[in-house]
Amino acid sequence: MLRKARAKEPQSSKLRRDSDCRSSRRSVLLLGVLSTTGSLRSSANASPYSEAANIQYGLVNGNIRPCPGGYNPNCVSTASLNDLYSPVWRSSDSSPQTSAQILDNAVRQTCGNAQLVSRKSTLDGEYLEYEVPGLFGKDFMEFLVKPDRGAGGRNTDSRDAALVLFRSIAGSVRYLYPFQTPISDFGAQRKRIEAIRQTLGWRKVGCELKECFE
Repeated sequence: MLRKARAKEPQSSKLRRDSDCRSSRRSVLLLGVLSTTGSLRSSANASPYSEAANIQYGLVNGNIRPCPGGYNPNCVSTASLNDLYSPVWRSSDSSPQTSAQILDNAVRQTCGNAQLVSRKSTLDGEYLEYEVPGLFGKDFMEFLVKPDRGAGGRNTDSRDAALVLFRSIAGSVRYLYPFQTPISDFGAQRKRIEAIRQTLGWRKVGCELKECFE
Protein backbone atom coordinates (compact mmCIF):
# COMPACT_ATOMS: atom_id res chain seq x y z
CA MET A 1 0.00 0.00 0.00
CA LEU A 2 1.05 3.59 -0.53
CA ARG A 3 2.23 5.47 2.48
CA LYS A 4 -0.58 7.65 3.77
CA ALA A 5 -0.22 11.38 3.14
CA ARG A 6 0.63 13.58 6.07
CA ALA A 7 -2.39 14.92 7.87
CA LYS A 8 -3.87 18.28 7.06
CA GLU A 9 -1.84 18.84 3.94
CA PRO A 10 -2.48 22.35 2.65
CA GLN A 11 -4.77 22.34 -0.35
CA SER A 12 -2.32 24.59 -2.18
CA SER A 13 0.41 21.93 -1.90
CA LYS A 14 -1.84 19.26 -3.40
CA LEU A 15 -2.83 21.51 -6.26
CA ARG A 16 0.80 22.34 -6.90
CA ARG A 17 1.75 18.65 -7.13
CA ASP A 18 -1.19 17.94 -9.41
CA SER A 19 -0.21 20.74 -11.75
CA ASP A 20 3.35 19.39 -12.01
CA CYS A 21 2.00 16.49 -14.10
CA ARG A 22 0.10 18.73 -16.50
CA SER A 23 1.83 20.35 -19.43
CA SER A 24 1.40 24.04 -20.00
CA ARG A 25 1.74 25.47 -23.50
CA ARG A 26 1.85 29.09 -22.47
CA SER A 27 4.74 31.53 -22.79
CA VAL A 28 6.99 29.54 -25.16
CA LEU A 29 4.35 29.16 -27.83
CA LEU A 30 3.54 32.86 -27.64
CA LEU A 31 7.03 33.72 -28.83
CA GLY A 32 6.43 32.25 -32.25
CA VAL A 33 10.02 31.17 -32.48
CA LEU A 34 9.55 27.42 -32.46
CA SER A 35 10.39 26.09 -35.88
CA THR A 36 11.93 22.66 -35.72
CA THR A 37 10.81 19.59 -33.82
CA GLY A 38 12.99 16.51 -33.40
CA SER A 39 10.95 13.40 -32.65
CA LEU A 40 13.03 11.25 -30.32
CA ARG A 41 10.98 8.13 -30.96
CA SER A 42 11.43 8.08 -34.72
CA SER A 43 14.37 7.81 -37.08
CA ALA A 44 13.24 10.73 -39.23
CA ASN A 45 15.73 13.57 -39.66
CA ALA A 46 13.29 16.20 -38.36
CA SER A 47 15.78 17.66 -35.89
CA PRO A 48 18.77 19.92 -36.45
CA TYR A 49 20.65 17.43 -34.29
CA SER A 50 20.83 13.99 -35.85
CA GLU A 51 21.35 12.51 -32.40
CA ALA A 52 17.87 13.65 -31.38
CA ALA A 53 16.39 11.18 -33.83
CA ASN A 54 18.34 8.29 -32.30
CA ILE A 55 17.77 8.71 -28.58
CA GLN A 56 18.21 5.46 -26.70
CA TYR A 57 15.82 4.08 -24.08
CA GLY A 58 16.07 1.17 -21.70
CA LEU A 59 18.94 0.08 -19.46
CA VAL A 60 22.61 0.21 -20.32
CA ASN A 61 24.98 -2.04 -18.37
CA GLY A 62 22.20 -2.65 -15.87
CA ASN A 63 21.63 1.01 -15.15
CA ILE A 64 19.42 3.93 -16.14
CA ARG A 65 20.84 6.05 -18.95
CA PRO A 66 22.09 9.61 -18.35
CA CYS A 67 20.47 12.61 -20.00
CA PRO A 68 21.66 13.54 -23.50
CA GLY A 69 21.99 17.13 -22.35
CA GLY A 70 23.94 18.24 -25.41
CA TYR A 71 20.84 18.14 -27.59
CA ASN A 72 17.99 17.58 -25.11
CA PRO A 73 18.34 19.47 -21.81
CA ASN A 74 14.71 18.75 -20.92
CA CYS A 75 15.65 15.75 -18.85
CA VAL A 76 16.58 14.60 -15.35
CA SER A 77 18.38 11.37 -14.46
CA THR A 78 20.04 9.65 -11.53
CA ALA A 79 22.85 8.70 -13.95
CA SER A 80 23.73 12.22 -15.10
CA LEU A 81 26.88 13.90 -13.83
CA ASN A 82 25.84 17.52 -14.38
CA ASP A 83 22.96 19.82 -13.47
CA LEU A 84 20.52 17.29 -14.95
CA TYR A 85 21.31 14.91 -12.07
CA SER A 86 18.77 13.96 -9.40
CA PRO A 87 19.40 11.73 -6.33
CA VAL A 88 18.33 8.11 -6.12
CA TRP A 89 15.30 7.34 -3.93
CA ARG A 90 15.00 4.72 -1.22
CA SER A 91 11.79 2.71 -1.18
CA SER A 92 9.76 1.84 1.90
CA ASP A 93 10.10 -1.90 1.13
CA SER A 94 13.06 -4.20 0.60
CA SER A 95 11.43 -6.08 -2.28
CA PRO A 96 12.01 -4.55 -5.73
CA GLN A 97 8.81 -6.22 -6.97
CA THR A 98 6.68 -4.81 -4.16
CA SER A 99 8.37 -1.41 -4.46
CA ALA A 100 7.74 -1.38 -8.21
CA GLN A 101 4.04 -1.95 -7.62
CA ILE A 102 3.91 0.84 -5.04
CA LEU A 103 5.71 3.08 -7.52
CA ASP A 104 3.29 2.18 -10.30
CA ASN A 105 0.34 3.09 -8.08
CA ALA A 106 1.95 6.43 -7.23
CA VAL A 107 2.66 7.28 -10.87
CA ARG A 108 -0.96 6.60 -11.79
CA GLN A 109 -2.20 8.57 -8.80
CA THR A 110 0.05 11.57 -9.46
CA CYS A 111 -0.11 11.52 -13.26
CA GLY A 112 -3.52 10.21 -14.16
CA ASN A 113 -2.73 10.37 -17.88
CA ALA A 114 0.44 8.25 -17.62
CA GLN A 115 0.54 5.11 -19.77
CA LEU A 116 2.73 2.14 -18.90
CA VAL A 117 4.83 1.41 -22.01
CA SER A 118 7.01 -1.37 -20.64
CA ARG A 119 7.53 -3.34 -17.45
CA LYS A 120 10.26 -5.95 -17.21
CA SER A 121 11.86 -8.05 -14.48
CA THR A 122 15.62 -8.11 -15.09
CA LEU A 123 18.66 -9.38 -13.22
CA ASP A 124 19.27 -5.77 -12.19
CA GLY A 125 15.76 -5.09 -10.89
CA GLU A 126 12.29 -4.06 -12.01
CA TYR A 127 12.23 -1.75 -15.05
CA LEU A 128 9.19 0.43 -15.76
CA GLU A 129 8.69 2.95 -18.58
CA TYR A 130 5.81 5.42 -18.86
CA GLU A 131 4.58 7.80 -21.51
CA VAL A 132 3.01 11.09 -20.40
CA PRO A 133 1.89 14.22 -22.27
CA GLY A 134 4.62 16.85 -22.39
CA LEU A 135 5.00 20.47 -23.39
CA PHE A 136 6.22 19.56 -26.88
CA GLY A 137 4.48 16.22 -27.32
CA LYS A 138 5.23 13.02 -25.41
CA ASP A 139 7.57 12.69 -22.45
CA PHE A 140 8.97 9.42 -21.15
CA MET A 141 9.77 8.31 -17.60
CA GLU A 142 11.98 5.30 -16.89
CA PHE A 143 12.46 3.69 -13.49
CA LEU A 144 14.73 0.91 -12.25
CA VAL A 145 13.82 -0.48 -8.84
CA LYS A 146 16.71 -2.58 -7.57
CA PRO A 147 17.92 -4.11 -4.30
CA ASP A 148 20.47 -2.23 -2.26
CA ARG A 149 23.30 -4.72 -2.63
CA GLY A 150 25.50 -2.65 -0.36
CA ALA A 151 23.21 -3.19 2.62
CA GLY A 152 24.52 -6.69 3.32
CA GLY A 153 21.07 -7.97 4.17
CA ARG A 154 20.72 -5.80 7.21
CA ASN A 155 17.33 -4.61 8.32
CA THR A 156 18.25 -1.51 10.28
CA ASP A 157 17.00 2.00 9.64
CA SER A 158 15.43 0.74 6.39
CA ARG A 159 18.89 0.61 4.84
CA ASP A 160 18.12 -2.60 3.00
CA ALA A 161 15.07 -1.05 1.29
CA ALA A 162 15.08 -1.08 -2.50
CA LEU A 163 16.63 1.77 -4.46
CA VAL A 164 14.85 3.67 -7.24
CA LEU A 165 16.83 5.00 -10.19
CA PHE A 166 15.06 7.01 -12.87
CA ARG A 167 15.15 9.22 -15.92
CA SER A 168 12.44 11.57 -17.18
CA ILE A 169 12.99 13.03 -20.65
CA ALA A 170 11.09 15.08 -23.20
CA GLY A 171 10.16 12.96 -26.18
CA SER A 172 10.78 15.75 -28.69
CA VAL A 173 12.96 18.81 -28.99
CA ARG A 174 12.08 22.24 -30.35
CA TYR A 175 14.61 24.85 -31.36
CA LEU A 176 14.91 28.59 -31.74
CA TYR A 177 15.02 29.65 -35.37
CA PRO A 178 17.48 30.14 -37.00
CA PHE A 179 19.64 28.83 -34.14
CA GLN A 180 19.94 25.22 -33.03
CA THR A 181 19.25 26.03 -29.39
CA PRO A 182 16.80 23.67 -27.63
CA ILE A 183 13.79 25.33 -26.01
CA SER A 184 13.40 24.68 -22.29
CA ASP A 185 10.32 23.02 -20.84
CA PHE A 186 10.86 25.06 -17.64
CA GLY A 187 11.86 22.14 -15.45
CA ALA A 188 8.79 20.01 -16.20
CA GLN A 189 10.73 16.74 -15.96
CA ARG A 190 12.15 17.46 -12.51
CA LYS A 191 8.83 18.80 -11.21
CA ARG A 192 6.95 15.71 -12.36
CA ILE A 193 9.48 13.34 -10.80
CA GLU A 194 9.44 15.26 -7.53
CA ALA A 195 5.63 15.20 -7.46
CA ILE A 196 5.73 11.41 -7.72
CA ARG A 197 8.29 11.16 -4.91
CA GLN A 198 6.16 13.33 -2.67
CA THR A 199 3.16 11.11 -3.34
CA LEU A 200 5.25 8.11 -2.31
CA GLY A 201 6.79 9.78 0.72
CA TRP A 202 10.13 8.12 -0.11
CA ARG A 203 13.39 9.79 0.80
CA LYS A 204 16.35 10.81 -1.30
CA VAL A 205 19.48 8.75 -0.72
CA GLY A 206 22.31 10.61 0.95
CA CYS A 207 20.11 13.44 2.21
CA GLU A 208 19.30 13.91 5.87
CA LEU A 209 17.64 17.31 5.59
CA LYS A 210 13.97 18.05 6.16
CA GLU A 211 13.60 18.73 2.46
CA CYS A 212 14.36 15.05 1.78
CA PHE A 213 10.91 14.15 3.03
CA GLU A 214 8.85 17.10 1.82
